[in-house]
Amino acid sequence: MISGYDISGIKHDKDGDLNDLWHDDDESYVKNKSECFAKQYENYKNPDLPTLIKFDGTRQMEEIFADNIGLLLAFRAYETLVKEQGEEKKLPGLGLNPRQLFFLAYAQTWCSKVTSEFTKRMLKKHKNVVGRFRIVGTLRNSPEFAKAFNCSFGSPMNPKKKCSRVFGREE
Repeated sequence: MISGYDISGIKHDKDGDLNDLWHDDDESYVKNKSECFAKQYENYKNPDLPTLIKFDGTRQMEEIFADNIGLLLAFRAYETLVKEQGEEKKLPGLGLNPRQLFFLAYAQTWCSKVTSEFTKRMLKKHKNVVGRFRIVGTLRNSPEFAKAFNCSFGSPMNPKKKCSRVFGREE
Protein backbone atom coordinates (compact mmCIF):
# COMPACT_ATOMS: atom_id res chain seq x y z
CA MET A 1 0.00 0.00 0.00
CA ILE A 2 1.21 3.49 -0.70
CA SER A 3 0.94 6.67 1.29
CA GLY A 4 -0.32 9.86 -0.30
CA TYR A 5 -2.35 10.49 -3.42
CA ASP A 6 0.46 10.74 -5.93
CA ILE A 7 3.72 9.05 -6.85
CA SER A 8 5.83 11.27 -4.61
CA GLY A 9 3.62 10.34 -1.65
CA ILE A 10 4.82 6.75 -1.73
CA LYS A 11 8.15 7.75 -0.26
CA HIS A 12 6.64 9.37 2.84
CA ASP A 13 4.96 7.91 5.89
CA LYS A 14 1.71 9.08 7.53
CA ASP A 15 3.61 11.91 9.27
CA GLY A 16 5.15 13.15 6.02
CA ASP A 17 8.62 11.90 6.95
CA LEU A 18 10.78 10.30 4.29
CA ASN A 19 10.69 6.58 5.05
CA ASP A 20 11.18 3.46 2.98
CA LEU A 21 7.73 1.86 3.34
CA TRP A 22 8.05 -0.35 0.29
CA HIS A 23 8.16 -4.11 0.15
CA ASP A 24 10.78 -5.64 -2.14
CA ASP A 25 8.48 -5.87 -5.16
CA ASP A 26 6.61 -2.57 -4.67
CA GLU A 27 8.91 -0.43 -6.77
CA SER A 28 8.61 -2.69 -9.83
CA TYR A 29 4.84 -2.94 -9.25
CA VAL A 30 4.45 0.85 -9.28
CA LYS A 31 6.81 1.15 -12.28
CA ASN A 32 4.65 -1.29 -14.28
CA LYS A 33 1.50 0.62 -13.37
CA SER A 34 3.21 3.90 -14.27
CA GLU A 35 4.10 2.58 -17.73
CA CYS A 36 0.48 1.56 -18.38
CA PHE A 37 -0.83 4.99 -17.38
CA ALA A 38 1.88 6.81 -19.36
CA LYS A 39 1.05 4.87 -22.54
CA GLN A 40 -2.67 5.39 -22.07
CA TYR A 41 -2.43 9.15 -21.64
CA GLU A 42 0.21 9.59 -24.35
CA ASN A 43 -2.20 8.03 -26.86
CA TYR A 44 -4.96 10.58 -26.28
CA LYS A 45 -5.46 12.93 -29.19
CA ASN A 46 -6.67 16.44 -28.60
CA PRO A 47 -9.30 17.38 -31.20
CA ASP A 48 -8.83 21.08 -30.40
CA LEU A 49 -5.39 21.12 -31.96
CA PRO A 50 -4.65 20.94 -35.69
CA THR A 51 -1.39 19.10 -35.06
CA LEU A 52 -0.96 16.40 -32.49
CA ILE A 53 0.92 17.46 -29.39
CA LYS A 54 1.30 14.48 -27.14
CA PHE A 55 1.07 14.42 -23.39
CA ASP A 56 4.19 13.38 -21.55
CA GLY A 57 2.64 10.62 -19.46
CA THR A 58 5.79 10.05 -17.45
CA ARG A 59 6.18 13.73 -16.61
CA GLN A 60 2.54 13.95 -15.53
CA MET A 61 2.52 10.74 -13.49
CA GLU A 62 1.90 12.51 -10.18
CA GLU A 63 -1.18 14.20 -11.62
CA ILE A 64 -2.39 10.97 -13.22
CA PHE A 65 -1.89 8.95 -10.02
CA ALA A 66 -3.52 11.64 -7.91
CA ASP A 67 -6.62 11.66 -10.14
CA ASN A 68 -6.98 7.88 -10.29
CA ILE A 69 -6.18 7.19 -6.65
CA GLY A 70 -8.17 10.17 -5.37
CA LEU A 71 -11.28 9.06 -7.27
CA LEU A 72 -10.93 5.52 -5.93
CA LEU A 73 -10.55 6.69 -2.33
CA ALA A 74 -13.42 9.17 -2.62
CA PHE A 75 -15.70 6.48 -4.04
CA ARG A 76 -14.72 4.03 -1.29
CA ALA A 77 -15.54 6.71 1.29
CA TYR A 78 -18.90 7.33 -0.41
CA GLU A 79 -19.68 3.60 -0.38
CA THR A 80 -18.80 3.45 3.33
CA LEU A 81 -21.17 6.33 4.00
CA VAL A 82 -23.95 4.57 2.08
CA LYS A 83 -23.38 1.38 4.12
CA GLU A 84 -23.56 3.34 7.37
CA GLN A 85 -26.45 5.69 6.53
CA GLY A 86 -28.35 3.89 3.79
CA GLU A 87 -28.96 4.60 0.13
CA GLU A 88 -29.65 8.16 -0.92
CA LYS A 89 -32.83 9.07 -2.74
CA LYS A 90 -32.70 9.94 -6.43
CA LEU A 91 -32.93 13.61 -7.24
CA PRO A 92 -36.20 14.21 -9.09
CA GLY A 93 -36.05 15.14 -12.74
CA LEU A 94 -32.41 14.21 -13.40
CA GLY A 95 -32.73 10.55 -14.28
CA LEU A 96 -29.40 9.81 -12.59
CA ASN A 97 -28.83 7.65 -9.53
CA PRO A 98 -26.59 8.81 -6.65
CA ARG A 99 -23.55 6.85 -7.89
CA GLN A 100 -23.88 8.41 -11.33
CA LEU A 101 -24.11 11.84 -9.69
CA PHE A 102 -20.91 11.06 -7.76
CA PHE A 103 -19.01 10.52 -11.01
CA LEU A 104 -20.69 13.49 -12.68
CA ALA A 105 -19.47 15.69 -9.82
CA TYR A 106 -15.92 14.40 -10.36
CA ALA A 107 -16.11 15.15 -14.08
CA GLN A 108 -17.51 18.61 -13.48
CA THR A 109 -14.37 19.45 -11.49
CA TRP A 110 -12.27 19.30 -14.67
CA CYS A 111 -14.88 20.49 -17.14
CA SER A 112 -13.77 23.67 -18.90
CA LYS A 113 -13.95 25.52 -22.17
CA VAL A 114 -10.56 26.73 -23.36
CA THR A 115 -9.14 27.92 -26.65
CA SER A 116 -6.90 25.72 -28.75
CA GLU A 117 -4.12 28.30 -28.24
CA PHE A 118 -4.39 27.95 -24.47
CA THR A 119 -4.34 24.16 -24.75
CA LYS A 120 -1.31 24.27 -27.03
CA ARG A 121 0.53 26.61 -24.65
CA MET A 122 -0.27 24.41 -21.63
CA LEU A 123 0.89 21.25 -23.39
CA LYS A 124 4.11 22.81 -24.67
CA LYS A 125 5.07 24.70 -21.52
CA HIS A 126 3.71 22.55 -18.70
CA LYS A 127 2.73 19.30 -20.42
CA ASN A 128 -0.33 19.28 -18.16
CA VAL A 129 -3.04 16.75 -18.80
CA VAL A 130 -5.92 18.69 -20.31
CA GLY A 131 -9.17 18.64 -18.30
CA ARG A 132 -11.15 16.42 -20.68
CA PHE A 133 -8.46 13.74 -20.49
CA ARG A 134 -8.29 13.98 -16.71
CA ILE A 135 -11.98 13.07 -16.85
CA VAL A 136 -11.87 10.41 -19.55
CA GLY A 137 -8.54 8.90 -18.47
CA THR A 138 -9.60 8.48 -14.87
CA LEU A 139 -13.17 7.33 -15.45
CA ARG A 140 -12.33 4.76 -18.10
CA ASN A 141 -10.01 3.07 -15.59
CA SER A 142 -12.78 2.90 -12.99
CA PRO A 143 -14.80 -0.32 -12.85
CA GLU A 144 -17.12 1.49 -10.43
CA PHE A 145 -17.89 4.12 -13.08
CA ALA A 146 -18.57 1.45 -15.72
CA LYS A 147 -20.92 -0.33 -13.33
CA ALA A 148 -22.75 2.88 -12.33
CA PHE A 149 -23.44 3.77 -15.98
CA ASN A 150 -23.81 0.19 -17.28
CA CYS A 151 -21.03 0.71 -19.83
CA SER A 152 -20.71 -2.41 -21.94
CA PHE A 153 -17.40 -4.23 -21.66
CA GLY A 154 -15.09 -3.15 -24.47
CA SER A 155 -16.81 0.22 -24.96
CA PRO A 156 -14.74 3.45 -24.92
CA MET A 157 -15.57 4.14 -21.26
CA ASN A 158 -15.13 0.50 -20.19
CA PRO A 159 -12.19 -0.75 -22.26
CA LYS A 160 -11.02 -4.34 -22.01
CA LYS A 161 -7.55 -3.13 -21.03
CA LYS A 162 -7.61 -0.74 -18.09
CA CYS A 163 -4.73 0.66 -16.14
CA SER A 164 -5.62 -0.49 -12.67
CA ARG A 165 -5.11 1.95 -9.86
CA VAL A 166 -1.91 1.73 -7.89
CA PHE A 167 -3.48 2.23 -4.46
CA GLY A 168 -3.79 -1.24 -2.99
CA ARG A 169 -3.14 -4.31 -5.09
CA GLU A 170 -5.87 -5.69 -7.31
CA GLU A 171 -8.67 -6.88 -5.13
